[in-house]
Amino acid sequence: MFRLALDRFRLRLADSEALAPLVILGVLSGAASGALLISFRAMVEWILSSTVTPTHPEAFETLAWPVRLLLPIGGALLVVLLFARLGSAHVQVGVVHVMERLAYHQGAMPWRNALAQYVGAVIALCSGHSMGREGPGVHLGAAAGSWVGQGLGVPNNSMRVLIACGTAGSIAASFNTPIAGVIFAMEVVMMEYTIVGFAPVIVSAAVAAWMSQAVYGDAAAFAVPALELNSLLELPLIVGCGCAIGLLAALFVRSTATLQRAAVAWPLWRRGVLAGVMMGAAAVVAPEVMGIGYDTVEATLHNRFAISALLLILVTKLVASTICAGLGMPGGVIAPMLFMGASAGAALGLLGQAVAPDLSASPAFYAMLGMGAMMAACLHAPLAGLMAIVELTQNVKLILPGMVCIVSAVLIARSLLRTEPMFIASLKVRGADYVTDPVALALSRSGITSRMNASFKRVTHLPETDEDWAVLNKPSVRWLVHEAGQETRLYLVSPAADGAAPRSAAWQAECLVSAEVSVRATVQEGRERLSAQGAEGLIVRRLDGRVCGVVTAEMLGATSAPKAV
Repeated sequence: MFRLALDRFRLRLADSEALAPLVILGVLSGAASGALLISFRAMVEWILSSTVTPTHPEAFETLAWPVRLLLPIGGALLVVLLFARLGSAHVQVGVVHVMERLAYHQGAMPWRNALAQYVGAVIALCSGHSMGREGPGVHLGAAAGSWVGQGLGVPNNSMRVLIACGTAGSIAASFNTPIAGVIFAMEVVMMEYTIVGFAPVIVSAAVAAWMSQAVYGDAAAFAVPALELNSLLELPLIVGCGCAIGLLAALFVRSTATLQRAAVAWPLWRRGVLAGVMMGAAAVVAPEVMGIGYDTVEATLHNRFAISALLLILVTKLVASTICAGLGMPGGVIAPMLFMGASAGAALGLLGQAVAPDLSASPAFYAMLGMGAMMAACLHAPLAGLMAIVELTQNVKLILPGMVCIVSAVLIARSLLRTEPMFIASLKVRGADYVTDPVALALSRSGITSRMNASFKRVTHLPETDEDWAVLNKPSVRWLVHEAGQETRLYLVSPAADGAAPRSAAWQAECLVSAEVSVRATVQEGRERLSAQGAEGLIVRRLDGRVCGVVTAEMLGATSAPKAV
């Protein structure tokens, strides 16, 4: 009974409009990603509080300079040992890995890569490397959603939605920002918006956010006063702030991609040692850049740094984050983006106050704008950047000035400087290209079973007489699946041509060039299989190997392949 219900559930999911089953999966994915993210965050904070920084999980500034120098080096060596143990195939991690698995592997996330991400990110963050927990969180959340789908054997068209659900849940649980999680999943990872896709992703983000709030409370990530724009005369300064952040974002993206390209052929130990040494040196110069750095962002939002200190922290953070991301340390880049955006924005705010003290708003106001603009310009995700700063500060008065600043930054980075989104640039360094063909995306939303025909009969020998056909055609069939040993062939049943030989039957079976496909395949996968095999039809098999249906090129809207001679 359970198996039959599960088969029906899978068949419903093959429909691109299967909203109710997807919402159920969204709940499961949200719970799984939320639990995984809470455990990851708790592990990092527990290790830091119990060993490295007992006073506060991010109080790296309290450490002596020799400790700040050696701690990142030791962490990098541990990461090298871990990755060497796992092997090169299992050390691809982060948001880029999620996008690659989504584009080329139908969202199937290997558990070994998730293990490398979890343990590697814990080591990197606890040893003070200049990275964030959101990139690892996206990987772990996407893996949780993928495992839900793989465990239930859902069709691959639903796996795309589950990856988005896990991604949204991870961002929501990490930041306590459910709306930003939804937008990030759809705008950055999926690069598409669909009505059916939104509902399960929203549910997943809500479930994960509630779980996070149950553990960490519902307060905003950054507690700042309700700052607002003083005067419309500040608009030129806001535009200038956006343009400056756009330049900074382009520098960060391009320098990281350049270093990734240069280091791609280096051995693992060389990259790890260099990352540790350079990060240690940066930590000696400016300890504020160590770790996630949200304590420094909080201090920036409360105007606790002079402009000279902000510039020093900004330059050091840019160098340290570029080195860590470019040399492949298993952490995220979103936290460094927010850190650099806050530092640059606050510095520009202090400059504005020095020039026009009566007109300019507080530097904290520009720091918040800079956070959203930096994230948006680096990722080419303006809506995600805007929603992030609104939810991180729970200040809706940032919306209008945030729009102006974010659009200015994105225009500079994307249109003027022709900078690619950071994750796309990293994918291209790996030799992959994240193609967003709208036709292919539309066909990937439907499962192959939504187009298949179940009017077939499995036979061990072909019928030859009217008597044979009479037995088969009760009820009538359109297809024959001839299974003989290891070979399976597909035959189209049709009335015999007029003038056939007297001994022939009234029906005939025409052999088609065929290929096989899994019941989990999407319509797009079916079309690709037809093209690759030069086939006219596909035999659809269940997960247990049984044939469950037949699909032709016409059913998939594909051009029929030429028949074999």
